[in-house]
Amino acid sequence: CEAVVGALQSHAGYAEVAKGACGAAHNLASNEATRTRLGDAGACEAVLGALQAHTGHAGVIARACYAVVGLTYLSEANSERLGNVGACEAVVGALLAHGGRGNVRLDELACNAMQNLAMDHPANRAELEAVAGGRVALLQLVGHCSAPAASKRGVEAAMG
Repeated sequence: CEAVVGALQSHAGYAEVAKGACGAAHNLASNEATRTRLGDAGACEAVLGALQAHTGHAGVIARACYAVVGLTYLSEANSERLGNVGACEAVVGALLAHGGRGNVRLDELACNAMQNLAMDHPANRAELEAVAGGRVALLQLVGHCSAPAASKRGVEAAMG
């Protein structure tokens, strides 16, 4: 866990390193113990840093969203950490910048990240809505992206 966070922190400017480390963070987050350990080690902040540093690189954005999905799965602590450091804004921004352009995987992962951030976390739901310009605007953004219907419905359900 610490090695993945270290790679993200030390080599944040290198897109391929960020992409690989975000993928590794998602894979490591597959069980509760390592998900917690990743959060405690600073993975939430490091993944967000990668997302913010590579706004023009669809591969990094997709993998960073993938890491957010893994880190937030059944983890209120990581959802809160990510919300506190700006993940809601970054994920909505990624979807605004890249959504609906045929990159189905990026759109799907951004929707899944928003779903997990919003699930059972009212502050993150409010932030997602605020960043998008309101609930209707957020749902329209999700509706126009090229994510599968199940991912879109997941966001709608998480937003309440």
